[in-house]
Amino acid sequence: KKDGRVVALVSVSVVDDGRTAVVEGLRVVPAERGRGIAGLVQRHALGVMKSHFPSLKVKRSSRSGPLGPEVLAKFRMICHQEVLVLHFLAEELRPKLAVAIDQLKGGAGGWEDPVRLEIEEVKRVFLDPRVVEEVLPGRTITWDWSPYQPSQSNLDKLVTKGISWMADSREDPNALSLSAAPYGVPAGVGHLRLNIDIFGRDFPRVRGQFLAQLREGLEPLQGPVHCLVYLDPSLWSDLHAFCKGALGLR
Repeated sequence: KKDGRVVALVSVSVVDDGRTAVVEGLRVVPAERGRGIAGLVQRHALGVMKSHFPSLKVKRSSRSGPLGPEVLAKFRMICHQEVLVLHFLAEELRPKLAVAIDQLKGGAGGWEDPVRLEIEEVKRVFLDPRVVEEVLPGRTITWDWSPYQPSQSNLDKLVTKGISWMADSREDPNALSLSAAPYGVPAGVGHLRLNIDIFGRDFPRVRGQFLAQLREGLEPLQGPVHCLVYLDPSLWSDLHAFCKGALGLR
């Protein structure tokens, strides 16, 4: 605080069996930026966590935008996902979404119904060595900006967060996705944010994950939605073009 007013905040979670601190939600009010407050708050938070978890050895965080050489000199990049930001009214998009899925179902090889994974299936699939190596970006599970190593203890944490876990196949998946209930954001009255994280590089399968998670997430909603879709950088243009052409989004 400064003069009794909150000017910065940060949250830190401990993962990887107490070995890693994940820094999340570091924010500084605009008027106080550029004064070293972010670093001060982060060091204090990490010091507090270290006092409670002496085994902490690694700090992990997410960054947006291009990374300059000064950042890459201090940190090791473990994975890279692009974000596609979509804005729409839920009640307007719902019928367009149904039409787009029906059209894909009627095409040649354009749609395979994604499957919802139960908790034990989540652990089996996300710990599978082939999935870790070939499907997960940088052998990392990312959920709402936060990176997690695919481990039993981390999955035990994640499965308690109300996440909808989907795959293109229970036995030999090449596309996976995570989403959870939308939450309110201070962009206006009734505005909601919906996050969808997708893993995989096969566009038809990734598109199927996107549509299935979007269909499920929109079902109970009304009003403005800000949807953030995290996916492999090589697929951003394809999904953006699909959203413009099939869903009428800009």
